[in-house]
Amino acid sequence: MRSFVWLFLLLTACGPAPTTGTATLFFAMSSDAKASPKLVSPALGTFVGNVYRLEDVNETGPLAGVTSVAAVELADVDLRSKMATQVAAQTVQTVELAPGKYVALGFLDVNASGVMDAGDPVTAGLTNQFVVAAGQSTKRTVLLERIWE
Repeated sequence: MRSFVWLFLLLTACGPAPTTGTATLFFAMSSDAKASPKLVSPALGTFVGNVYRLEDVNETGPLAGVTSVAAVELADVDLRSKMATQVAAQTVQTVELAPGKYVALGFLDVNASGVMDAGDPVTAGLTNQFVVAAGQSTKRTVLLERIWE
């Protein structure tokens, strides 16, 4: 009986188990996107995007009627001199999420229009997947691999 009391006290002293995890997103751009003649402005701008549950996305983007679980917006993302294997120094503030499988989608607003339009580097539907576990931090490089037409 005494050992059960000690075990109970030890478990309650540790506090409740975490129910969420975190994700920190970094940014990179593929060499194909950088070399594309459709990229009409330097790869510098505001990243605008969303995080979705993986089951809510296919190769063309979010399924009809789904909503994102988190919005992502970061100004001054500079990918002009980075190679595809390098990431920008800027990071998004850590996003807190329930445990699960996710995908980050978005675009780099290189012409400061406030909307995704021709010439903006964009993510592909299922490229930027990541897993969040309770009580853990996940790092994911968000790859911009196409130029919007």
